[in-house]
Amino acid sequence: MSDERYAQPPPPTVVMAQMLDGFVLSQALFVLADAGVATILHEEGPQTIATLAERTGSDADVLARLIRSVTSHGVFRTEEDKVAVTALGATLSKSHPQSRTPGRWPT
Repeated sequence: MSDERYAQPPPPTVVMAQMLDGFVLSQALFVLADAGVATILHEEGPQTIATLAERTGSDADVLARLIRSVTSHGVFRTEEDKVAVTALGATLSKSHPQSRTPGRWPT
C-alpha cells in the first residue's frame, strides 16, 4: 500500500545524471584551479578570457566554456568582458589562506 505523503525516489536515470553532473563540475573546478585561473583573478583582479588563456597556456574557447560552466555555481562572475572571482572561487586560489587547491587540502 502506497502512502502519497512520501515522495517517491527519483528514477535511476535522474540519479545518474545528478552524479555525472557532480563529476563534471568537480573536474572543471580541478582544471581551473590547476591552471591557476582563480589565483590570477584573486591576486590581480578581473581579467579577460584572452588574457587568462594566454597567462595559463589554455585554449581561449575551452577556457571560456569551463569558466561559464562554474559561473552558474557562484565560482566566478562576469563584469562586462572580464571574469572576476567570487569569495567562493577565491578558495581555489593558491594564495588564499584557506586554499582548497589540489595538494593544499587540509589533512
